[in-house]
Amino acid sequence: MANRNERKYRFYGTLIYWILRLISVTTKLHVYREKNYNQKEAYIYAGWHQKIFLPVLSLTEVEKKATLISPSRDGEIMSKVLENCGYKTVRGSSNDKKIRSLLLLVRLLKKGYSIGLSVDGPKGPIFQVKPGLVYLAQKTGVKIVPVGAAYSNYFEFKKAWDRFYLPKPFSTVVATLDNPIEIPESMSIESACELLKDRLNSATEKSEKVLQRNMTWKKR
Repeated sequence: MANRNERKYRFYGTLIYWILRLISVTTKLHVYREKNYNQKEAYIYAGWHQKIFLPVLSLTEVEKKATLISPSRDGEIMSKVLENCGYKTVRGSSNDKKIRSLLLLVRLLKKGYSIGLSVDGPKGPIFQVKPGLVYLAQKTGVKIVPVGAAYSNYFEFKKAWDRFYLPKPFSTVVATLDNPIEIPESMSIESACELLKDRLNSATEKSEKVLQRNMTWKKR
């Protein structure tokens, strides 16, 4: 029964992947990179779960990338989606007391992988940075790139804990790969979480401004 359920969820993941691919083909993507961002360097990419679609779409330039996926049923579906997008997936939790999953991510970072994570996932609370990603950056010395996102038109899943945004076909989407953040070991985890939250909100605002400029230009 477990194998049957696993096949079913992975089928759903494949189906969702092709739906997302169809949407991405019809959308107009703008990726804005800040001057200190170097696409050849390995980073930890951080974004809000609400707009996780866009970081997945905008990181096509990153060859070796991995992410942490919940061991839940929904995680099985998401794992298949991201594997099809070229990600190596690690099953576990950023809140795992045994920190096994974080240790696996450390090993991947040492092998030159970039790591992409939603900082308030997988279940919230919304827009609150969890400490796992910050701890990972602090202990490895790998810089965090805040990823902001904006959509000109989207579906909002209001019953989901993150009120998930999915861009509508033929919409314009903007991703901002902001200046990398280095988390020194002397900084407290609480302060680092607040810093990352502020920088993620700033990256989102930058995306919104770029989107507004593009929409204004189209109307001329």
